[in-house]
Amino acid sequence: MDTLGELEKLVDGIIEENKTLKEENAKLKETVESLELENLELNEVVEKYQKMVNALLEKLRSSLDKVEEAPGDAQS
Repeated sequence: MDTLGELEKLVDGIIEENKTLKEENAKLKETVESLELENLELNEVVEKYQKMVNALLEKLRSSLDKVEEAPGDAQS
Protein backbone atom coordinates (compact mmCIF):
# COMPACT_ATOMS: atom_id res chain seq x y z
CA MET A 1 0.00 0.00 0.00
CA ASP A 2 2.87 2.37 0.74
CA THR A 3 4.19 1.78 -2.75
CA LEU A 4 0.85 2.71 -4.29
CA GLY A 5 0.69 5.90 -2.22
CA GLU A 6 4.24 6.79 -3.23
CA LEU A 7 3.39 6.20 -6.89
CA GLU A 8 0.32 8.42 -6.62
CA LYS A 9 2.44 11.20 -5.08
CA LEU A 10 5.02 10.75 -7.82
CA VAL A 11 2.35 10.91 -10.54
CA ASP A 12 0.78 13.98 -8.90
CA GLY A 13 4.21 15.63 -8.83
CA ILE A 14 4.76 14.83 -12.50
CA ILE A 15 1.33 16.22 -13.41
CA GLU A 16 2.02 19.41 -11.45
CA GLU A 17 5.45 19.78 -13.07
CA ASN A 18 3.83 19.29 -16.49
CA LYS A 19 1.31 22.06 -15.75
CA THR A 20 4.13 24.38 -14.67
CA LEU A 21 6.14 23.60 -17.79
CA LYS A 22 3.11 24.22 -20.01
CA GLU A 23 2.58 27.62 -18.38
CA GLU A 24 6.26 28.52 -18.81
CA ASN A 25 6.12 27.35 -22.41
CA ALA A 26 3.10 29.56 -23.10
CA LYS A 27 4.92 32.57 -21.62
CA LEU A 28 8.00 31.80 -23.71
CA LYS A 29 5.87 31.55 -26.85
CA GLU A 30 4.42 34.99 -26.11
CA THR A 31 7.93 36.35 -25.62
CA VAL A 32 9.08 34.83 -28.90
CA GLU A 33 6.10 36.31 -30.76
CA SER A 34 6.77 39.71 -29.22
CA LEU A 35 10.46 39.54 -30.15
CA GLU A 36 9.65 38.45 -33.69
CA LEU A 37 7.33 41.44 -34.09
CA GLU A 38 9.96 43.78 -32.68
CA ASN A 39 12.52 42.24 -35.04
CA LEU A 40 10.27 42.92 -38.03
CA GLU A 41 9.85 46.52 -36.94
CA LEU A 42 13.59 46.94 -36.49
CA ASN A 43 14.24 45.39 -39.89
CA GLU A 44 11.92 47.99 -41.43
CA VAL A 45 13.88 50.76 -39.71
CA VAL A 46 17.16 49.24 -40.91
CA GLU A 47 15.84 49.07 -44.47
CA LYS A 48 14.72 52.71 -44.30
CA TYR A 49 18.11 53.91 -43.09
CA GLN A 50 19.95 51.67 -45.55
CA LYS A 51 18.06 53.35 -48.39
CA MET A 52 18.97 56.76 -46.98
CA VAL A 53 22.64 55.78 -46.69
CA ASN A 54 22.65 54.39 -50.21
CA ALA A 55 21.12 57.61 -51.55
CA LEU A 56 23.72 59.70 -49.71
CA LEU A 57 26.53 57.50 -51.02
CA GLU A 58 25.24 57.90 -54.54
CA LYS A 59 25.15 61.69 -54.14
CA LEU A 60 28.69 61.61 -52.76
CA ARG A 61 29.91 59.49 -55.67
CA SER A 62 28.23 61.84 -58.11
CA SER A 63 29.84 64.86 -56.46
CA LEU A 64 33.25 63.17 -56.50
CA ASP A 65 32.84 62.32 -60.17
CA LYS A 66 32.07 65.97 -60.93
CA VAL A 67 35.11 67.12 -58.95
CA GLU A 68 37.36 64.65 -60.78
CA GLU A 69 35.99 65.72 -64.17
CA ALA A 70 36.30 69.46 -63.51
CA PRO A 71 40.12 69.76 -63.32
CA GLY A 72 40.57 67.62 -66.43
CA ASP A 73 38.13 69.76 -68.39
CA ALA A 74 39.88 72.94 -67.31
CA GLN A 75 43.28 71.69 -68.53
CA SER A 76 42.05 70.58 -71.95
